[in-house]
Amino acid sequence: MAEATVSPRECALAIGVPLTERSFLDDLGRANADFARHVLAETGLSASTFWARLYELRVVRPARAVIERVSRLGVTVVPSATLADLALLFQRFRVVTLFTHCRSPGIVPEDIEDPAACIRALATNESLVARHLRARLADTPPTRAALARALEEAMLPARAVYEALAGTAASGAGQPPALLVDRLMIELECGSAIRPASYIELRDGVATFRAFLATIPPVFDGVVDLSTCNSAMLAEPLKRRRPSCLAIANRHPATPAFRLARYALVQRLLSMQPQRFTDAVMRVHQLVMEDGR
Repeated sequence: MAEATVSPRECALAIGVPLTERSFLDDLGRANADFARHVLAETGLSASTFWARLYELRVVRPARAVIERVSRLGVTVVPSATLADLALLFQRFRVVTLFTHCRSPGIVPEDIEDPAACIRALATNESLVARHLRARLADTPPTRAALARALEEAMLPARAVYEALAGTAASGAGQPPALLVDRLMIELECGSAIRPASYIELRDGVATFRAFLATIPPVFDGVVDLSTCNSAMLAEPLKRRRPSCLAIANRHPATPAFRLARYALVQRLLSMQPQRFTDAVMRVHQLVMEDGR
């Protein structure tokens, strides 16, 4: 189905990251929250110092400014979105944008529920990912420890590419491999043989891909704008299971302020002239590229 023309009133913005100091500090002690600990660990600062010097300035203030701006244009904003909120938004709006955190978890032996079933699933599946993993696991003993170690090694190229795109890896690594395998790909290939991991963080915790997918009606034919870290790993599985929708994602991690500024510009274009959401996104991208020359 062709993408529909939309205005800001047909768009919703769901925010999953904490926007108050209290919620940020609470998340540091919650087992089912990851983002606050993740961003704090990279700095070596105390929680209160990190909030005051970095997080409030780089995330909270830009977010509040954009919330105010796009709300005036007609966008519905949910600042502390939960899974239940997402389900309602996908029922009501043509375009739902997620501004949140997406984990890229690894695999440990405890994640392997059934080693034999994992190997059987890969042996009987002729997908590109399954064939790739079969070749890597050819001499791997069918034990939890051995499988976890081999699958972790299979994910190393994907991690290296994501880190390079984020600017945290050494340059000069050469061209990325033709196939990048991440945890979600492996999980979906092996089914119940591997414990589902949590990926998308919302205010009620980090959700599994299956829980996130359940918020999107099978007949949803609008746009899912995945404004998350390394969100490309979610887009392809989402498209396969919700073929009527259009999923927007990018591999390049971007700063929160940039992502929010881009969203505000997209909504500004939609307010001036209703159009396809993806056309507005591409127009903003072109303007940014032209301005940077």
